Amino acid sequence: MEVDCWPEHEVVAGVFGRMGTQWNTSFSGATGLNYCALPVVLRLAGVPRADWPRLFEDIRTMERAALDFMRAK
Repeated sequence: MEVDCWPEHEVVAGVFGRMGTQWNTSFSGATGLNYCALPVVLRLAGVPRADWPRLFEDIRTMERAALDFMRAK
């Protein structure tokens, strides 16, 4: 799915999209992302290592919003 995104959010949105198959689940649904996959995704996306801490916090923000959305359904 393609969405419009502000230029300053393109990298984190791309990384979050690539993490789409990395959700941990339980009987009640998604519980959060598998962070073990994140360094691999960041490397493959060509994200400079210096940017990883900031992107991690941004990913966590998106993860919380996604979990809230999924739980509301």
